[in-house]
Amino acid sequence: MRRACYGNRVAEPSAYACPRCQQPVVIPAATPGAGADEDDATAAAGGGGEYFTCPSCGGEFTVPREHGDVHDGGQERAHELDGTRIRLLAAGRRAAYRARSYCVIAAAACAVAVVQLLWMTLRHVRDVGWTRQPFGYLLLAALAVAGGAYFARRAAALHREARRTLLAAAPEQPPNFDGLDDGSGRWKNLEDVR
Repeated sequence: MRRACYGNRVAEPSAYACPRCQQPVVIPAATPGAGADEDDATAAAGGGGEYFTCPSCGGEFTVPREHGDVHDGGQERAHELDGTRIRLLAAGRRAAYRARSYCVIAAAACAVAVVQLLWMTLRHVRDVGWTRQPFGYLLLAALAVAGGAYFARRAAALHREARRTLLAAAPEQPPNFDGLDDGSGRWKNLEDVR
């Protein structure tokens, strides 16, 4: 049986960059087999790494046991995702308002076209009589009415979409507050302080 040298079992410490300040942080390397006695709850929870504190900025981050990518503690990432989500929702709402404005303008243009075509029809019938031209005006007026109705419906739908709240819907069952106290017994805790 060949015996391993102690120097072969101790790994060199690694240096990682802090995810917040990008300063190098020396991570002590674990010896082979040292993770066997560690808390299994961390591995079961999916953490699988250790928390380290950056000496420069004081930020916490984790390094997986395999020494792969360095993961931030999660606080800044959650805020970034919330900020990104808010920006996307705001951009979507602005796009809905912009599209609604275009539809309102198109519906108004169709209404003006209907009035103008009816006026042109009346003038032509009064001056010349019923020829093909007033029928063309009436056909175009009917198309303008259909277009105006379409754009008005679309503007109303976009208005509802822009006004709709993007908060989560109310839960199916109301929350259970039976185990909570109303706080009226707190004065008793103050008497126990003496």
